[in-house]
Amino acid sequence: MIEACFENLSHALRLYGEHIFRFKELMTVDRDEAVGNLDLGFNGIINAFHSLYDANRKSNGLNWYRYDEFLVIAIIRNARHHNNANKIRQLFNLHRPELEKTERLLLIQPEPGEEDGFCSEYYINLADLEGLLLQPKSKNKLPANTKQRVHNYLNWDKIQEITKDQDIDFNNVFYNAIPLVINAGIVVFPDIKKEISGKSTESCVFKSLFEHNQPFKLDSLSFDIT
Repeated sequence: MIEACFENLSHALRLYGEHIFRFKELMTVDRDEAVGNLDLGFNGIINAFHSLYDANRKSNGLNWYRYDEFLVIAIIRNARHHNNANKIRQLFNLHRPELEKTERLLLIQPEPGEEDGFCSEYYINLADLEGLLLQPKSKNKLPANTKQRVHNYLNWDKIQEITKDQDIDFNNVFYNAIPLVINAGIVVFPDIKKEISGKSTESCVFKSLFEHNQPFKLDSLSFDIT
């Protein structure tokens, strides 16, 4: 079951790459479809990741919520699954940055761990994420220390410092979630490595990525103000 779930995650990551490849061209034809494809693609990734977590939990009894890297992905997935915190909206749900700018936006990208490294983009709204973390436990169902763990992991103090220095509304701050997915894959892979043989091209690619690549550096952030 673990290998089947890893196959699903690998296919979801590959499909998201296809959506990104077609995104700019499709935006000129049908914006709603282009944005919807990104949302469906990203939801496919985080749902497949949650399925992999569930399979591993049942098989090996390991709780991946102990990893900050997986915790963040699970929080986003659960918020969307349960229609909480505006479903943690993404950049193109809230703005039309491809058009003339009416508001300044801050886009945050962790530095790659690999030389000349890069990844796809999916910018989530940090105000929605913070709103979720500030909800009472009875609503967000999160452990008491979750807010501090997420803030520490995402380098929240640095983000707030830049936001304040640049006088940007925090509602207009977005963080690329794809490096977060990659980091989560890297940190949990040792727990399932023995279960993964790589049956498909996709699973071989992501098996190699999670096993050999260095994680993105969340203590070293690049900021793009648009």
